[in-house]
Amino acid sequence: MYSILRPELIYQNVSADILEHDEDYDASEWSYSGKQVYRGALDRSYTKWNLDIFWLYDDSLQRVGLAEHESDDPSIFEVLWFHDTPFGTLLQEDGWEKKETLLNLLTPEAYQDAIESDLLLKCYGKLILPEYILNGFPKCWECIDCKKRSFSQFECTNVKKIEISSNPFFIDSSFIIYNKPENSRLKLEHDVFVLHPHHR
Repeated sequence: MYSILRPELIYQNVSADILEHDEDYDASEWSYSGKQVYRGALDRSYTKWNLDIFWLYDDSLQRVGLAEHESDDPSIFEVLWFHDTPFGTLLQEDGWEKKETLLNLLTPEAYQDAIESDLLLKCYGKLILPEYILNGFPKCWECIDCKKRSFSQFECTNVKKIEISSNPFFIDSSFIIYNKPENSRLKLEHDVFVLHPHHR
């Protein structure tokens, strides 16, 4: 989940589970963005960013987001919420629509082939995982003659690096497809994802 106050900061642990430092903390009720939540203790693992980070919980003590405050001026803050989709959470934007699973789009022959092989390798360049946005695309090569593919370079007759599709499928680890909103700040430029600033 990309920070808004520090765009270069990425919050990695975004499960709904309560954090250890909040387990015995007597959380107080706060209102952020018109939502009533319980604010946990100061998360000291982000002090090097000069930020005061507080994780936010619902009535069931499920994490629902976080508040990031400037340490020098706590009146400057942003609230990041967990969304229904991994891409919405990562990019902090609405409009990512969950669709069907990629496997439903395959013919029976292609489905059998997919479960017998590495689908991410077979469909490389056409599938985007949230990790690719965070860490960049893994490199992938293919032999033009024998059609062998690999995520590492190999000896063959005519090997080339595979390019990224200009119209890829966005999927999660379960191969569920998500439609990107038209106004997404995520842009693919020369096989690299570029994040445009938040409009707030």
